[in-house]
Amino acid sequence: MYKGGQFTEKFVRFEAPIKDCYKAAQLIFEERSKQGGYYRIPEFSPLSHAIRPESKDLKINWFDVNNISKGVVAGFGFGWQPKIWIDDVRGILYYYVTD
Repeated sequence: MYKGGQFTEKFVRFEAPIKDCYKAAQLIFEERSKQGGYYRIPEFSPLSHAIRPESKDLKINWFDVNNISKGVVAGFGFGWQPKIWIDDVRGILYYYVTD
């Protein structure tokens, strides 16, 4: 049970050339690694079946990672550790993180 404070979640989606999606992901992970010594930059793994994170407060139909037919994923998405999916067909980067 969560008491006090507020729960934070961030969803970002942007379309760009695929190589730019990978560059942006690397920069996001590198920047996060500067914020805490325990954080390790994750490696991308091929994506077989993505499950879209749900938000209880936001309508996020546009965050359609479940439509990725060929892509990769890295990270966790919780504890301020970003999770990033890259759609290698449509050229889309998805970013998700919660506290």
